[in-house]
Amino acid sequence: MPAPTATHLLCPPKSETWNVSDLGAQHARYIPIGRYGRTRLYKTPRHRCFLFIHFHLLSFMFSFRFFLFLSFCHVVFGSKRGLLDRRAQGVQPVRIPLNVNDVRQYSLNLAMSSGANVQNLPFSISTSTGYTMVAGNTCDSCGVQSYDPSASSSVQETSNTGQVSLWSSATSGNLVKEDCQLTRANGSPWAYANQSIIVANQSQTIVPSYGYSGVIGLGTNGRDGKFNETLAGNWLSQHPESSNFTYGLALNGPHSPTDGGEMHLLAPDPSAFTGDITWLPMTAFNSNASDADFYIDMDSWVFQSSGGGQLRQSKVHAIVDPFLAPLRFPSAQARSIFSTVQGAQSHPNPNTSATNVWDVPCDAKMTLTFTFNGYAVSLDESVLVRQAATGHCISTVEEWIDTSVSEYALGSVFISAIYMIFSVSGPSQGSVGLVPRAQSSTGISAGAIAGITIGVVALVVVLVIGCVMLYRLHRAKVAKAAEGAQPDFSTGPAATPYIYSIEPHETTTLMPMTPSTAGISLSPYRPISTHYYRDVTESSTQVTTEYSESSSGLDSPPPYAGGSANRIGNLPLRVVSVGPPPTKDRKGRGTSVS
Repeated sequence: MPAPTATHLLCPPKSETWNVSDLGAQHARYIPIGRYGRTRLYKTPRHRCFLFIHFHLLSFMFSFRFFLFLSFCHVVFGSKRGLLDRRAQGVQPVRIPLNVNDVRQYSLNLAMSSGANVQNLPFSISTSTGYTMVAGNTCDSCGVQSYDPSASSSVQETSNTGQVSLWSSATSGNLVKEDCQLTRANGSPWAYANQSIIVANQSQTIVPSYGYSGVIGLGTNGRDGKFNETLAGNWLSQHPESSNFTYGLALNGPHSPTDGGEMHLLAPDPSAFTGDITWLPMTAFNSNASDADFYIDMDSWVFQSSGGGQLRQSKVHAIVDPFLAPLRFPSAQARSIFSTVQGAQSHPNPNTSATNVWDVPCDAKMTLTFTFNGYAVSLDESVLVRQAATGHCISTVEEWIDTSVSEYALGSVFISAIYMIFSVSGPSQGSVGLVPRAQSSTGISAGAIAGITIGVVALVVVLVIGCVMLYRLHRAKVAKAAEGAQPDFSTGPAATPYIYSIEPHETTTLMPMTPSTAGISLSPYRPISTHYYRDVTESSTQVTTEYSESSSGLDSPPPYAGGSANRIGNLPLRVVSVGPPPTKDRKGRGTSVS
């Protein structure tokens, strides 16, 4: 019979039954374990689970139940909250890498114009204004790398001027239209054309001392209502099919060396956050008296320190802006906080005239928790206390010097603790989303990862349990079949065993093991301590061995004890067959008994 193929081994035809001897060396591990409609061959027990899992998993994958399982995973883990899906359906996030400097401001590179005339300049970002502003080449006192409109091949001069205030600073200048490009994380450009830009020609620029050439405004221009001048309004005017402009901020901590994280334009990145999003409406200030376009409502904040009790304030307005690093509190609330911190002292902020900073002990323990619509964000001393260049420690909570200011400004210290989403559709229409930050970004959402993991583990558990149950069932059936197939030796003629007989020239003769007992006196079986020896004599016809009792010799008794009997050959006795005695030996001679 030819060696079986892989198909025969796994599922041979009904008419074929393979024996172990037919398989050959390469299939020696396969053994038959039963017949259920057709002969199935499996490997030895340690391989049966693998075969079961392999073939039954393939069967499951092409079954209707598998598609139901995939549909369940998609419904449970594939969606990312209905509001977010409606806003970002079919739009992939544009990943813009950010840098952070030693004064804890986030920046990116903006390319203005194109081709040989491109001007690459560093810009910071702000959510408190919708204007993009840059230091012009006519601003001699700006002290930073400037933009030259006359060197651009794509600039469009206008007769309009722009003016904006931002965090106790202000700038003004001519308004131009320019083609711009941001660099994606993969190095490719993301271009947007005809962006309105204020070219500053005044000495009091927004960021003259931080080394940046300008600011990219991500706000709404809610203070003056000029939404079309913003990045969001410009993009929506060129994409009328979209109803809003959305971006997300995944900022690394402001104390990171240089890597500031990423900004995700057009859509948030689901791999950057986990859990449910808490949405808050934007409320426009509608007044130039404020330094921001909008605010969000905060339920409360709670401060605890090791040196005092608990302080709490409810129903306040908060401005969130990565342009700032610290947390700025109204004067009265800030002083209440630091009155509970032993050794805290205030002094003017060397970087701005708008706030005071507080020196605190480096080992101070404190916790500050902000709550928005039920979602709480807690910060501890690892971010609330930082070491200054002089070696002493200061708090990241600052105090507004102007006692009339009632808003709270939450900078990058707060924003970097979570993932924030901004979605705007007009100067006073928009919302802010707060959601826990994911531990890592893998390109697959945390919900999808959890769903895949749970599904795979559950599937493996079910398959293993099924494999064990099936294996036990097979063993029980095989054992039952083996019991029913045992031969009955209680009836029928007695079988006569035969042994080899070695004649001269290595001729083998089958002899009955029960020789004639005439003239032989039989005695009972002797114990194993009786020793025997063999006297070998030769004749011309055969070699015989005579066994007799002695004090030395073999240490095991012959099959018969007492007297002496001729035994054919000088090899150990071996039973080779059971049945009627043959009439001839293997070489065709008649058998003989001595």
